[in-house]
Amino acid sequence: MAVKEERPMLLENQWQNGYVTADLDLAIATLKEQYGLQKFKVLSRGEGPGAPVRTPQGEGNLVVKAGVAILGRLTIEIIEPVSGPVEFYREFLVPGLPLRLHHLGLYTDDIDKVCAESERLGRPVVMEGRYDGGGYAYVDARATLGHYLEYVWPIPDHFRR
Repeated sequence: MAVKEERPMLLENQWQNGYVTADLDLAIATLKEQYGLQKFKVLSRGEGPGAPVRTPQGEGNLVVKAGVAILGRLTIEIIEPVSGPVEFYREFLVPGLPLRLHHLGLYTDDIDKVCAESERLGRPVVMEGRYDGGGYAYVDARATLGHYLEYVWPIPDHFRR
């Protein structure tokens, strides 16, 4: 009798809502004033060489402005694309909107398995990168969910309380 391989659950362990913006300061001010989120940590002001990433178009250095607010078990991330392979962020920007949902961040302990299953289901990996001790991959789930999924392992310390 053949053993059926267990497929990974692709929507479990959500820990983040990721938004894009054309103006990080305006986005933070909007969330503070309209939603009461007061404690934002700015992670990047868009300076420096950026972070190395891989995309289907090749490798490059991603430069973004970014901030986070931690609400219990949920992190709100705001990204303002600056330079490098940032088109998949920019395509979500809408003139006149201070923020727009771009992705859900999901923790996984087997990034390779999750990415392979996503690819098998027709959801390609559009960007992946590494950080000290881990990494992340964005999967294109727009056809079914309307946004991307970002799989992360492990959750970086700067996203924790």
